[in-house]
Amino acid sequence: MRRFIRYRPAGIVMLWFILAGPPDSRGEPQPAQWADPFPTVDVLPPGPPASLTFRDVALLIAQGNASLQAGGLAAGAANHETAQAGKWPNPELELEAENLGGDLDGLRQAEISLLLSQEFDIWGKRRAHKAVISRAGATQEYSRRLERYRIYAQAQYLFLDLISAQQTKQLAQRDEQLAAEIVQAAQARLDKGAGLRSESCLAETELERSRMALAAMETELDEAREHLSALWGNPRRDFQCSTDTTTMTIPDAGVLLSLVEESKDVLLSRLHAQSVGALLDLERVNWRPNPAVKGGYRHSEADQAGSFIVGLSFPLPVLDGNGHGRQALRIRQQAAILEEEQAKREAAVFVRTSCNKINQLRTGLATLDQTIIPKSEAAYQALAEAYHNGKIPITELLDSRRTIIELQTQRIDLVRTVRTRIIGLEEFLGIKLTDFHTEGK
Repeated sequence: MRRFIRYRPAGIVMLWFILAGPPDSRGEPQPAQWADPFPTVDVLPPGPPASLTFRDVALLIAQGNASLQAGGLAAGAANHETAQAGKWPNPELELEAENLGGDLDGLRQAEISLLLSQEFDIWGKRRAHKAVISRAGATQEYSRRLERYRIYAQAQYLFLDLISAQQTKQLAQRDEQLAAEIVQAAQARLDKGAGLRSESCLAETELERSRMALAAMETELDEAREHLSALWGNPRRDFQCSTDTTTMTIPDAGVLLSLVEESKDVLLSRLHAQSVGALLDLERVNWRPNPAVKGGYRHSEADQAGSFIVGLSFPLPVLDGNGHGRQALRIRQQAAILEEEQAKREAAVFVRTSCNKINQLRTGLATLDQTIIPKSEAAYQALAEAYHNGKIPITELLDSRRTIIELQTQRIDLVRTVRTRIIGLEEFLGIKLTDFHTEGK
């Protein structure tokens, strides 16, 4: 069974060892896991630009997101809690008066004692208690880093939503343009007496449908802008996002698998196990009671005599040694170790399957870009000419137009899926894949 080390007050050193990523087994430089993903600058630019890159978005969020600011305050509170855990207990001042009142003539026969007592920690309880608080502080620090990565990933998702909405709007505009061209072609054939009025009506109906779709995309685009800008506390609609620069490549799966030891779920399980270990250390010393030293002065009014008092109190743990409590913590410790092992297995599967899925999606995307979409564009041009010459019905041309729009929509969705998977990997492993120097597959 894993031995748990009692962490000393050097919390910063401890935290560095816990949160730093494992060394790269390939000998290549790797970014540190769970480093702050947000850029830092001293001064914001005077007003957000009308076209935002993702770095602009991340900077605005870093400066204006209330949850990020709350996380910083929580980290400061944890430091104070650790410092408070190292304080000695307060001394106790006790005043006693005996033989007062009744037949004893007031205070003339009284004995007055003034005592000062102090409890002493001789079993390392204070140190063990501080280790527990320090472990809790380390968990809070990790939770803060995890929250920053969650918000960073959320920003990437919403930025990607906005980029996709902008691209879909452009596609809707092209759809409207193609529909308008078909209306003109149908009207030209009708004017020549070579076409039917029904063809012109059908083309006009498709044009109206494309305009409705474009209007709906305007609404979705406004919603995407507001959701993204709400992250920095200033919902607005008067901006665009520049081309998405989220990486589409990933390192080799073996490189990412080497980071599983410090992935989100594994590290959470490990921190829980270490917290239980610290509690067990505390319980091992808590059952031994601390002695209290007492000293003071006693004065007798009857004979005007005084004397010094020295005492020692020592509670006897004969009825409750908290054996069951310690055994319960040992069992919880074993359970936490097993949970960590299971988290490692599941994390490795998640990384492997994510890498396989990303590579498969990228292969499909390449097929769309290099073969399917170019052929559909060429087919549409040929069909447009054939319709103009009266060789095919208008329905074939409309179907070809729909195919182009569907394929372009599929491409937008495919790019979005790939990047969503990559963002999920970053959030799970606590890294930014753009920081890797390894060339993606």
